[in-house]
Amino acid sequence: MRKLAAFTIPQIYYPLPADIEGLTVKRSAGLPFQSLEDLRRTLSRPRQRMREPDALEYLHTCVILFADLSDALVGRSPVAPKLIEIGREDMIGEPRVVLPKPDSK
Repeated sequence: MRKLAAFTIPQIYYPLPADIEGLTVKRSAGLPFQSLEDLRRTLSRPRQRMREPDALEYLHTCVILFADLSDALVGRSPVAPKLIEIGREDMIGEPRVVLPKPDSK
């Protein structure tokens, strides 16, 4: 759960390892855990949001940075940008509007 202003909302949290370099070295050398007990201890420990960033937030930040980079470089491209256009030839069937069902209260 995450608190935003006066609201508490559910949140998906997928932690990235705090020490990614150490984990990479361990995985490169073979199994990253010495025993099943070591694996159980690692999986059952409490997560630390300050040390283990959320993968979805990290991905979101990367997409924004990539979009900013693309925007900064578009003026240097020898090829003029072209907007993506979706026409009838790109559609399969007729477009239709699906309205949500009204709540039955």
